[in-house]
Amino acid sequence: MEMFWLALGTVLIFVLGYLSLENGFDWTYLLIIAMPFGMFFARRIMRKKMEKIDK
Repeated sequence: MEMFWLALGTVLIFVLGYLSLENGFDWTYLLIIAMPFGMFFARRIMRKKMEKIDK
């Protein structure tokens, strides 16, 4: 699931970058991009904590 969020964030960077060039920059684009990366890092931190507990 981590890779899904990372891939989604990467795709959104390119899509919203293109939209910014076409329609002008908007701060909501940054929020949309930050959400999947936030989920990626949250899941990564939780996975590492769970791996520590299992050892």
